[in-house]
This record gives sequence, structure tokens and C-alpha cells, in this order.
Amino acid sequence: MLLAPLLPRAVAYAAEYEMPTVARYLVDPVAAEIEVSVEVSFTNTLPDPPGKISAFDRIELAIHDGASQVAASDGSGSLVVAVETRDGVRIASVKPRSRVRYGKSVSFTLSYTLADGASPDLHVRSGIVKFPAWGFGTSSQVTVQLPSDYEARADGDPMLTEVADGGLSLMSGPIADPTSWLALITAVLPGELVTESATVALASGTVELQVRAWDSDAAWGQKTLSLLVTALPMLEEEIGLPYPRVGPLVVSEAVGGGESTDSAPSTTAEIRVAFDASAFTLLHQAAHVWIDDHLAADRWIREGLASHYAAGVAPRLEAEPPYDPAVRASDL
Repeated sequence: MLLAPLLPRAVAYAAEYEMPTVARYLVDPVAAEIEVSVEVSFTNTLPDPPGKISAFDRIELAIHDGASQVAASDGSGSLVVAVETRDGVRIASVKPRSRVRYGKSVSFTLSYTLADGASPDLHVRSGIVKFPAWGFGTSSQVTVQLPSDYEARADGDPMLTEVADGGLSLMSGPIADPTSWLALITAVLPGELVTESATVALASGTVELQVRAWDSDAAWGQKTLSLLVTALPMLEEEIGLPYPRVGPLVVSEAVGGGESTDSAPSTTAEIRVAFDASAFTLLHQAAHVWIDDHLAADRWIREGLASHYAAGVAPRLEAEPPYDPAVRASDL
């Protein structure tokens, strides 16, 4: 009788197999894709039960949403690999050349491509890279390789940075439990900020709006300026208070966003917005020009009001909210 677990998982099936891996993410911003390769060493550690045979006829790894060109090979050539979605997780199932019996081992390499925009969390284009990286199997090591002229960081689990051989590498070191390890990689090609301006008429006066975008991402600046020119008068009407500041309102493209308007002096206002932020997030941040720490001392009140007023104008601007409040309340 063949015993083959349906979905190997590092913790639940640790006594049944060992699967150390080495994962490499080769980022090519010019081609707008990431080549992922995973070197796998698999050993069946589950003894034969009485009258039965312990064997694996497939080896499974969780891969990224949006993965394409999924393939596997060993020293003898290509292997059969199938991809399916199970419980919301993309699974690559590799079929070894023969059943892996107790005490036996196989080695192979799984590879796939991650293209820009193939899933909502994949951004790989000239000047901007952002994606999640993880390890595989029961233990792992992860390396991310980027062009040397990019500035990169890993949020979440830490990675060491090294510049060598004309490239930039982020390295995890040994990962004892890949199921609990995750790094969000962000890399930016430093460039000049290009400013686009507009004068916005409000009921309480005018605002000099300045949108600063990276020179490699001019479309972000144009889209952001267009949205805010329409949104600011709507927000003023929805909130019911006059525009509270003097001087220009500056919106800057950034790797990550923040509510910098909360503690800004009354003579200035600047909003830093992540390059991949949604339109609703931009409306939320713009609402903070009115909903600042002069209006409410507690942050939870400011955040709630900013989202409330953003939601009030979002339908007219076709800006999708991050979730349905009624559904979320029901779920909680």
C-alpha cells in the first residue's frame, strides 16, 4: 500500500520527510520579471508501517500567486510538474522519476517566473520593485539578486545586504522554519523627483497642489494630480470644515506611505504616499489634512474619521474601499 501525504508541510509532516531547500530570486527590472529557482533535496523519513509501504509519488511546494512557466528538472532532464490552487494556495506538485521509499532521497530544481502585475503584490518594473520572498520545505536559505544600482530593503524577517560581482544580494542565512519566515522586498532605483502643479479652488480659498513623482514613474504623478484636483473640493464639503493650512500641499511618491500631515506645522502640508497605494488610501491621506492632531489627540479617532470621510467621497471618484465595513463587522 502506498502512503503519500497530500500536502507536505514543514511542521505537520516533519517526522515524515526532510526537505532542505535553497531559493534564489533573480530580479530583472528591465524584463519586468523575477526568475525564481528552488533547489530541493527530499528524503523520506517515514518508516514502512507493518504490511505497508511508505513512499512519496509527488513532492509539493507552495509557490507565489501569479507564477508562470512553472517547471522542474533533475540531473536526467525535465520532470512532470502540475500546478493547482488548494485552499487559496498555489501548489506546484513535482513527480519524481520513481516513488521515494523510506530512507531514499531525490534532488531536483523547481523554477518559475513572476511577472510585473501578475498578482496584486508583484511590482517589477524599471525603477520600482516590490514583492514577497519566502523559503520552502522544512529548512531553507533565500537569496534575492538585484542590479547593483538599486537601493533595496527587506521588511519583516531580516536579510543581510551584500554588493559583489556587479550585483546586489539580499541573503537570509539559514531558515529553520520556512513556514514562519517572510520578507517583503522593496527596491528603488534612485532618481529625480518631477513636480506637477495645479491650483485647486475650494469653498474656503485656493490650494496650490504640488505632486512630486519619480522621473521613472511619471504616470503616477499625473494620475495622483488628477485625482486630488477633483477630490479636495469633495473632501472639504464632506468634512464641513474650511481648509486648515496655508502654503502648498505637497504629495510625494514614496516606497512606503505615512500620515505625515498629522503633526505638520500649520504653514505646510506634505503627504507621502506609497507608489502602489490604492486611490482610497490617497483619499484617506488627503483627509488627514483636515483630520490632524489639532482636531483630535487620539490617533484611533483621526484614523477612523479619515477613513469615514474618504468613504464618503470614494463612490463619486470610483475609488474602491479596501473592504466592505458591514462584511468585516459581521466577520468579527
